[in-house]
Amino acid sequence: MYRFENGGTPEYFIGSADWMRRNLDKRVEVIVPVVDPSVQQTLEEILHAYRNDNASVWECQSDGSYVRRTPPEGAPHLVVQEELMRRTEASLLRAQS
Repeated sequence: MYRFENGGTPEYFIGSADWMRRNLDKRVEVIVPVVDPSVQQTLEEILHAYRNDNASVWECQSDGSYVRRTPPEGAPHLVVQEELMRRTEASLLRAQS
């Protein structure tokens, strides 16, 4: 999933996440634009969940080192994988109703 801000008008794309030189030289890697507003909203919600993760994310520092994000004192641990599982389960339950 890719999101480009585009001067305040976000553009969304989905496709291969394996853009390494060896793959670009020897394989076909593809991304496609996402133009459906409801799918764009879903992608934005997923990105939001990743931004809110305060317990399993490692942030790259300006010197190239990584520091694990930790929740503020007394705040709940928010782990993106758990949030995405909750959303999927809720969606499945709605579909069964």
